[in-house]
Amino acid sequence: NNNNNNNNNKSSSNHQCLEYAHRQLIPAMCPDDPGAYRRPGRLSRYRLRHCCHHTVESVVQQPYADKESCVDQVNKALDMDDIAAAMSCQFNEVLARYDCKQKYSAKSCDSCKDAYALWACAAVLPHWTRTTAKQGRRGRYRVNACRSVCLEAEQKCPWLLPVADDANPYAGEASFTCIGK
Repeated sequence: NNNNNNNNNKSSSNHQCLEYAHRQLIPAMCPDDPGAYRRPGRLSRYRLRHCCHHTVESVVQQPYADKESCVDQVNKALDMDDIAAAMSCQFNEVLARYDCKQKYSAKSCDSCKDAYALWACAAVLPHWTRTTAKQGRRGRYRVNACRSVCLEAEQKCPWLLPVADDANPYAGEASFTCIGK
């Protein structure tokens, strides 16, 4: 009986509300049937692996009316997700040089990593949304990332201490700094 429950849990855990998009799923995401593209939003049930708060649909600008354009848009979305993941990985390597076991504030290195990953996704991935008839525009328009996403990463990440050097006395550098408006 216990084995039966475990098997049921295993099979149901593979069926999520939103599936992760990956290149092996492209044939299912972008079928040959032209009728599959009549309704917009086909890619909204697939989320990106690193930037999991984004769906593939939310980062594609162009409408996809056939298999070829769908595959192109999905590949672009996956490429952008890979770039954001690489940025987070590089930042985590820098952060690994910091003694994360030492409490530098009420925040932790984990909260810094999470905030930076969220910022990397917001910085790399565009976010497109549909307009409504009431808005007087047709199609999709881009929504800019909130500056608060950047500021949160800046606030949650530690200051990196400089190498002891009498010739260059300064307090250190922020591990992350927001620039621009």
